[in-house]
This record gives sequence, structure tokens and C-alpha cells, in this order.
Amino acid sequence: MQSGSDRILAAMNRKHTADDYRRVIDRFRAARQDIAFSSDFIVGFPGETEGEFAATLALVTQIGYAGAYSFKYSPRPGTPAADMQETVSAAEMDERLVRLQELIDSQQSAFNKAMIGNTVDVLFERAARNPGQIVGRTAYLQPAHVLCLA
Repeated sequence: MQSGSDRILAAMNRKHTADDYRRVIDRFRAARQDIAFSSDFIVGFPGETEGEFAATLALVTQIGYAGAYSFKYSPRPGTPAADMQETVSAAEMDERLVRLQELIDSQQSAFNKAMIGNTVDVLFERAARNPGQIVGRTAYLQPAHVLCLA
């Protein structure tokens, strides 16, 4: 999704609006109520106002995510945004990222708690950092760590 603001989405050259996204989510939920969502969000895109950031928070609150990745905007050479003059201060980006991540973390925690007692398939991918552990992901993209007691 990246932003809840249609103006920011257009500035990012995205071809969808926040309402387009909501309609897609509604269709998925109508088909399958137990579906979980993940997305990426960028805070501090050039010219992003506090109101536009609030639209992102509102969208995240409305959708509810099992997990999400959030980043501070960083200019990429050769992109139109790299030449935009209306930048958001580093301090403001930091503060917005903290607020967004706190919301996402609370939603992820609620999702994880709701999964307690359920049995889910896990695709194990590799050895974990700790000896005897393996790590993988569920179909909901949640990480799973298992200690092998062989």
C-alpha cells in the first residue's frame, strides 16, 4: 500500500488509490474471513503532510495487519522523487516511523495472540542463529522458530 494518502500515492507513481485498496481488501475478506494481510509503508515521502500521514495511520487501523514493513523515505538517484524539494525533516520521519510501527506492532501482537492454540502449516527454510533451532514462516508470513530436540 505504501501510503493512505491518494496524493502521496500519485506522487509515488502508484496507479491505485486508498479506496481501490480498501475494495480489494473487502473482496478478499468476503471470500475468506481468516485471511491475514501484510504491506509495506513509507513515511516522510517528499511533501507528506501530517494530515496525509494521519491518513496512513487511519488506513492501517482500518485494515489491521498481521505484519507490515515500514520505512523512512530515502531518495533513490534517478527517480522523480529524488529531485523533489519539499522534504520532511529527519526528526519528523523518525517520529512518524515510531508512531506507525507502534500501531503495526500492536496489530501484529493481537494477531499472534489470536493464533495461540491454532495449528498452522510452517515452511521451514533454514537453521536459526541458535544451535538446534530451525526457522521458517507460516502461511500468514509470521516467523516460526522451533527447537529440535533430537
